[in-house]
Amino acid sequence: MDYTHLNNRAQIVQKITLIRTALKQHGYLLRKQPRQAVWIIQVSQAKRYRLTYQPSPIAAWFLHPVGGDRNRQEVLNIIQNTLNQHSIDIPEKVL
Repeated sequence: MDYTHLNNRAQIVQKITLIRTALKQHGYLLRKQPRQAVWIIQVSQAKRYRLTYQPSPIAAWFLHPVGGDRNRQEVLNIIQNTLNQHSIDIPEKVL
């Protein structure tokens, strides 16, 4: 039996729990989309981002939509700092 998939899934669950806690501490809400590997980050009533994870060989988190606004950069920094501080394995990219 291949346990790699189960181990990767457990790591994703652990990482999203850390991300959820960090975002909540900064006043953001995070909720999972049903049957999708997508999490919605509520910044304000009118502003939302989608967080997705792309497994190996990419192994990166993506925040959509892509843009240069201040809110997006703040959310990216929170996620990146959280993943770096609680490094479970090699650091991942957050794009």
